Amino acid sequence: MFCNTPIWNQSMTWDSNVPQLTQCFQQTILPIIPMIIMLFLLPYDCSRGSYEVFEKANQKYNTNSLANIRLLPLIFWTAWLPYIISALLRMLCIASNYSQPYILGKLIDYISYRDSQLWHGIYYAVIYCFFTLCSRLSWSHSFNYSSLAYYRVQSALTCALYNKMLRLSPMSRREYTTGDINNLMGVDVSEICSFLNIMTNLYAIPISFSIGIFLLWQQLGPSSMTIIVVMLFVCPFTTYAMRRYSCLQKEQMSLKDKRMAQISEILNNIKLLKLFGWEKPFMERLSKVRRQELWKLVKGKVWDCSIYVTFLSLPMFIAGISFTMFTLVSGQQFNAKNAFVSLAVYNLLRGPLTMFPITITYLLKAIVSFRRIRKFLSSEELDNYNNCNDNCVDSIHDNECVVSIHNSSFGWSSDDEPILKDIQINIKKGSLVAIVGRVGAGKSSLLSSLMGDMYCMSGNQPKINGSVAYVPQTAWIQNMTLRNNIVFVSEFESTKYERVITACALKTDFDLLPARDLSEIGEKGINLSGGQKHRVSLARAVYQDTDVYLLDDPLAAVDAHVAQHLFQHVIGPKGLLRRKTRLLATHNIHFLKDTDYIIVMSDGRILDSGTYDELSDRSMLSEQILKNSDDNKSITSEDRVSQISSSKVKRKLSKQTSNISHISSDINDNKEPIGQNLIDEEYQQFGSVKHTVYLDYIFRCGLWLSLLECILCLLYNVAQVGGNYWLTIWTSNNSTEIETTSDKTYYLSIYLTFFLLNALFVTCSQLTVTLCNYKSSTILHKDILFCVLRTPLSFFDTTPLGRIINRFNRDLDMIDDRIPNCLQEFIHQSLYNILILIIIIYSNAYMIILIRLYLWTSRQLNRLNSITRSPIYSHFNESISGAVSIRVYRVQQLFVKRLQKLIDININVERHKYSAQMWIEIWIAIIGIAITFSTALLIVLQKDNISPGLAGFVLMYTFTMVNNISWFLKMTAELETQMVSVERVREYSQLNSESEWESSDSNKPLDNWPTKAWIEFIDYSASYRPELEPVLKNINFRVESGEKVGIVGRTGAGKSSITLALFRIIEPKTGQIIIDGIDITKIGLHDLRSKLTIIPQEPNLFAGTLRLNLDPFEEYSDQQMWTALERSHLKEFISQSSDGLLYEIEEGGNNLSAGQRQLVCLARALLRNTRILILDEATAACDLETDLLIQSTIKEEFSDSTVLTIAHRLNTVLDYNKIIVLDNGMIKEMDSPDNLLRDSDSLFYSLAKEFGIV
Repeated sequence: MFCNTPIWNQSMTWDSNVPQLTQCFQQTILPIIPMIIMLFLLPYDCSRGSYEVFEKANQKYNTNSLANIRLLPLIFWTAWLPYIISALLRMLCIASNYSQPYILGKLIDYISYRDSQLWHGIYYAVIYCFFTLCSRLSWSHSFNYSSLAYYRVQSALTCALYNKMLRLSPMSRREYTTGDINNLMGVDVSEICSFLNIMTNLYAIPISFSIGIFLLWQQLGPSSMTIIVVMLFVCPFTTYAMRRYSCLQKEQMSLKDKRMAQISEILNNIKLLKLFGWEKPFMERLSKVRRQELWKLVKGKVWDCSIYVTFLSLPMFIAGISFTMFTLVSGQQFNAKNAFVSLAVYNLLRGPLTMFPITITYLLKAIVSFRRIRKFLSSEELDNYNNCNDNCVDSIHDNECVVSIHNSSFGWSSDDEPILKDIQINIKKGSLVAIVGRVGAGKSSLLSSLMGDMYCMSGNQPKINGSVAYVPQTAWIQNMTLRNNIVFVSEFESTKYERVITACALKTDFDLLPARDLSEIGEKGINLSGGQKHRVSLARAVYQDTDVYLLDDPLAAVDAHVAQHLFQHVIGPKGLLRRKTRLLATHNIHFLKDTDYIIVMSDGRILDSGTYDELSDRSMLSEQILKNSDDNKSITSEDRVSQISSSKVKRKLSKQTSNISHISSDINDNKEPIGQNLIDEEYQQFGSVKHTVYLDYIFRCGLWLSLLECILCLLYNVAQVGGNYWLTIWTSNNSTEIETTSDKTYYLSIYLTFFLLNALFVTCSQLTVTLCNYKSSTILHKDILFCVLRTPLSFFDTTPLGRIINRFNRDLDMIDDRIPNCLQEFIHQSLYNILILIIIIYSNAYMIILIRLYLWTSRQLNRLNSITRSPIYSHFNESISGAVSIRVYRVQQLFVKRLQKLIDININVERHKYSAQMWIEIWIAIIGIAITFSTALLIVLQKDNISPGLAGFVLMYTFTMVNNISWFLKMTAELETQMVSVERVREYSQLNSESEWESSDSNKPLDNWPTKAWIEFIDYSASYRPELEPVLKNINFRVESGEKVGIVGRTGAGKSSITLALFRIIEPKTGQIIIDGIDITKIGLHDLRSKLTIIPQEPNLFAGTLRLNLDPFEEYSDQQMWTALERSHLKEFISQSSDGLLYEIEEGGNNLSAGQRQLVCLARALLRNTRILILDEATAACDLETDLLIQSTIKEEFSDSTVLTIAHRLNTVLDYNKIIVLDNGMIKEMDSPDNLLRDSDSLFYSLAKEFGIV
């Protein structure tokens, strides 16, 4: 494995052992570095301890919960110890730095006086090298301790944001979208912590400035005061520039929040975008925000550049003015000691003066982020669940109330009208209470009020005695195994577990999964059907064995026979929860007879309540409902057939939603090898960042602009070194002849010319970098957005959204802000330092090993840093979607601990990244000091053959070499590690894409296509991913124009795959789909999808106006939209708002009920009014009356359209022209429903029997 020949037996030359050494290292040591660094993390570095200190300080300084929190002392006390140590070490570094010009003066004096003793020169050389080493060591360790403060504050703030997110009140949640919270965690925390890394500059700069003036006074006298005069003129301008930059930074962050909110929304609703062909309008909507954000960035960069150029040019400008004043006013001779000691001080001041605008820039960014985080942490919280009492329910008698509300009103905002009014309920222990009502009546809101998620605007807070479990209307599934989703936070007990999964009808589903209940479930349950997700959610609640169960219509998402099973074995009077108190919001009216109590709601009020018999006697349940809810009545197939022809609206009322709501609904048929994870580990590059990444970035910046930047940097360095060398000539002539006034003017004019050129080149360089930054950021964002939206839907099945968001957030932030500055610094330093490095490396072959070792390690650590941040984003997003469940189950601390583990992994990587940086700086310092001492010793020994001016010039540049090389290597490593962000963005800009959106001219269909809308599947087979088995196998059928076809089958039969095939979400392996004579694989995706309309089971909406959700292309008039709203029975609700079509819909449609969101989807379909309509159980979340109206509307408005219905309730398709029965991806039966029902041996008949139809 290792090199065959021992390296210690060979001479160390570039041509022999260095390639062998580096190859050995790359093959043997480099691959195990990531494993080595993950072995340990010191307790002081762990996030748990940091957050505990943060919380103790919070309890001390923030006693008033109504006021804005005092965040600054919390940050200080979280990391005060590393702050103090870092400050002391920085003071030692400053003292060591400013000792060097003094020793330089002594060395120049030694050379100037020929009679000086040799040991004096050697002594000064040794002392100078000692101070240089002391400076580098103290600087490295100061930076190390400041980075330790960085980690502690970063982890504490991240945990604080996470905890706050779980406690946000409804009003606060409306203010902060998922994108906002991601930005706070990913960008704002980073901005604050980045400032903490350089915060010592706030006191180091004025101290350095004061010491520098003192040393200059000793050399130049009163002329040194010009630095103060210049600063007085500069400060007003920089103050104004900083104020403008701060305002622009705040505006940019606001736009970044908006962009990230839209990114999160697009990714969460990517299936809807693809089904409707809406990628382009939403991409343009996002790109518009991005352009605004970048324009603010550019304007801020211009002001930032003006500050940077001013302070970068100040040292040379001040030196020129000081030397002018000294030579023209003092009357003294301007000698080498005056020149080069002063210049050494100015060079030392160059660092503080250059860092001053950078520090102020970081400070202004940190202030903006600080205020944003403080505002978030000060936002309103929930009332800590005062309505819940943890006392054991066993001590409560059967006739006592477990849940009670006494004449209270509730709202989602304290400023708006109450949603629930005059609520009075008393629920006894162990009772089953049904909550019924129309869409928008307030059923889900009543459950939310019991969980403490709503404002109690009058009356008393709700009271719940005992622990609570909650089953939401939208199932919350975590990215973990099925078993862990069900067991959740409890201990695993095999007997109890088997009992729960049997009662929840999950055993059969386990058999369909590759590793049964140990199968990994993707984000949001991507590889489960809709019914499976809700049964897992219900099983989780049952397994927790709590006292009170809040069930928000969990039976709506399953087949009727499954709903009957769940009610009998779980919820009902004989189920597992029979001894528990259960509140069931439902549209399944036929279960009401088995409940103990019924609450009827209307318009946010309790219209009536009582037992089933009491409400029936008072006629509160309509006669129609009572008749259709009789499940005991059995009818024959002949009776059913006659009823089909006589009535189209009289149907069974068994409610269920689509079993399949995601693309992977039928993936269960594709059994993968056991143990194979659905979510792949994030790919990690190895080795150096490829040259193609750099070239790609340069071309996106603009090739000519990049070349111009290199030329400007070269000219800047030439002007800077030329000015200093001119001082050598000037002082050397002064030592040999008397200087006249004309000579002074000549030398000064040349020196000031160098300064003006220097300032000009720096200004042009900064503006060029700003323009490059704008171009590259624009193009890279456009590329990654376009490619992500063009990616097949299967990519989102196997890729956590946190990975994608990380690239749009953290990586793009690095590209926008960090990489341009780092690249410019790299170019500036490289042109000067490359030659010196070549000399060092040539003389010491081991140097290249150290440098490459550092670059390899630093690069891989940065990649690991990016990879380990993605799970943090995923955990945040997962927790945001499940915040209600986390609060109700009271497992906040458990989820905080999970977050802390993820943070610790990320901190571990960052900690070692900074340690590697300190390691290389120390080695560079040691090697540089050896070379510096050699140079100084050579000058001391050759003092008779060298002029003081040349000696001062050589010594000054030799002495600054250590700092320059260290800074250059830091910029080199920083550039390469930050280019990993470009590499990661570029990776997602090269994803496999779908077919073209637009058709070629030769294949483009007519504008009125399809005119007849007949559909034919010919030998069609397809799978979700190339490596999986087909989910549709040799499908052959034809749907004539205007026919209504129902597609039925059991879970995993392939029903929704037919829909996905029509939209080309999945592509065929064999066969064709023909619509009106056109093979749909020959035309563009948007040309196809714009001619189809689907009403999906999951009613996904976007944050924005109602108009945007209905018509993102702005193709329809207001009148057309109002007509669609009227036909979808939403006009009355929207008319109540003064905003009308501009009614603002919150993220995910959270300010609408599930039924209202479904009606918006119906209005969207009515507005498109295409010739082909696909229904995926569009009325599952609606009450009976609304359901009948919607079905009637669909039959009227789409009477001439071809309709395909994915039927999970067979009675919705009994009056259709044709029924297709699928099983295992194949067509088993196809005929009219009448004929299929007459055949008692048919599969459709057996399904109908299970549904209670026959």
